[in-house]
Amino acid sequence: MTTDLPDPPILPQIPGEGVFRVADVLEGLEAREALQDVAGDYPVKDLLAQAHLLCFHGDGYPRVDDHTGHILCPEAYTRTHEPLIVYLDILHELVHVRQVLEGKRVYHFPEPYVTWPTEIEAYRITYDEARRLELPDAWFWNYLAVPWVDDEDLIRLGKTIGMSDPADLASDAKDGVRH
Repeated sequence: MTTDLPDPPILPQIPGEGVFRVADVLEGLEAREALQDVAGDYPVKDLLAQAHLLCFHGDGYPRVDDHTGHILCPEAYTRTHEPLIVYLDILHELVHVRQVLEGKRVYHFPEPYVTWPTEIEAYRITYDEARRLELPDAWFWNYLAVPWVDDEDLIRLGKTIGMSDPADLASDAKDGVRH
C-alpha cells in the first residue's frame, strides 16, 4: 500500500496503551457525516459516550469485543499503519460497537466472514466515507484486502458493498497488497 496517502479528515490521536474514548481519539468526529452513517438510528450522543478504544501491547488488527463493545486495538497496529487506514478502521469498528449496543450478534461463525451482515454493513459505511474522501476504488480494493480474506471472497465483498468490478481497475489494484 502506498505511503503517499492523504491525511484523514480527523487525525487519530492514540497516545499509547490504555483505554480511550473514541470521541477523544477522533476529536471532531461528531461533525462528520460518516458518524451519522455509523450511528444509524442509534443516538449519536449515546454512541460516543459509550464507545471506547482499548489499546494494548501486541500485534494484529482492531476488532470489537462482542461482550463489552470496546474496540480492541493492538498498539503495534497504530504505529505501523497510515493514519488514514487507522481512521477508516476505527469507523469500521465503531459500526460494530453500535451493533453490540443494539444487542446484535457481531460474529457469525462458521459462515464466511464476507457474508456476515455486520461486516457488510461496516464495510459499506467505511466505503461510503472513502468515497466522500475521494479515494479511488483501486485504493479501496487494497484496503479490503486483509489476510483472512482470499481474493475470491474479497471480490464478493466488494461487489456486495457496491464497488466497481475489480476487472475494470488497473492490475496493481489487484496485486494482493494487504493493509
